[in-house]
Amino acid sequence: MNIDIMAEMGVFLKSFFLGVSFSVLSDVLEVLRKILNHGYILTAIEDLFFWLAYGVCLFVLVSRYNGGLFRGYIFFAILLGCLSKKQLKKAQKKVTILFTRYFKAKEKI
Repeated sequence: MNIDIMAEMGVFLKSFFLGVSFSVLSDVLEVLRKILNHGYILTAIEDLFFWLAYGVCLFVLVSRYNGGLFRGYIFFAILLGCLSKKQLKKAQKKVTILFTRYFKAKEKI
């Protein structure tokens, strides 16, 4: 395979994992907000730092691995990573429900 194509595939995979990791981080922030009740100002500050960190990571990814060129496939890979993580979360919930029902039925027997 061409070396340039291999490099582009590497950038695509790194972008995909960036999308997955920030989707996970977003879920962690959501859980923390449910556990720790704080006001609108702290929530806004958290969001600001989250998006600043996201922007810095995206900038580093693009500048280090793609020569500073923003290409559409990078954003597509990030979106794909976020969506696939959300789909895995839905599947995990279904599996958890099935296991819970199974073990509750076993207890009744």
